[in-house]
Amino acid sequence: MHGPALGRRQAARRHFLAALKRGADGPLAGQTCYNLGAICQSLGERRAAGHYYRRCIAVVPNHSFAHIRLGQMCEERRRPGQAKRFYERAAALEDAQPDSPGTARRLLAGLAARGRQQGEARELLREALLRNPDDAAGMLALARLYLNGKEDPSLAGMLARRSAALRDCPKAWQTLARAMRVLGREAEARLAEARAERIP
Repeated sequence: MHGPALGRRQAARRHFLAALKRGADGPLAGQTCYNLGAICQSLGERRAAGHYYRRCIAVVPNHSFAHIRLGQMCEERRRPGQAKRFYERAAALEDAQPDSPGTARRLLAGLAARGRQQGEARELLREALLRNPDDAAGMLALARLYLNGKEDPSLAGMLARRSAALRDCPKAWQTLARAMRVLGREAEARLAEARAERIP
């Protein structure tokens, strides 16, 4: 990373550090620490990012996204057990806030799928989609689970198509192509593949 983007992030870090020094407390201090963690993470400073996410949780224990970020960092370090604990805490916090998205459950589903616990992964994704019916990533993950398990390609295709409509990304169109091919709809599969190739 270089140029204007790097400069903006470094300026934002200085701003948030100054806010902490001025004595921000309570929820404001927690959010400031979270923002610092996100900036450090984007700059590749993982140790500092983890430090600030933990400070955020110390001040605001119900900050679900700080738990999620720590879980993702554990996954990056190939520590699925630790990641699961952070995600489970975030999921419990989401349950206490009915209007919150099901992000933690989607991430737990990813862990379950990689651990070959396909049934658990499907159930977690269904729960995540009940909380947020427009979760494009959740729909795509569920579609791929169905296809990988060689079950219900029609539902997989419907989920992939809806995901692509919400978030126009190559993986969604590629998954739709897979589903169409399983269903014997070769022309639609080729159209979906062509669409994936046109996305920068």
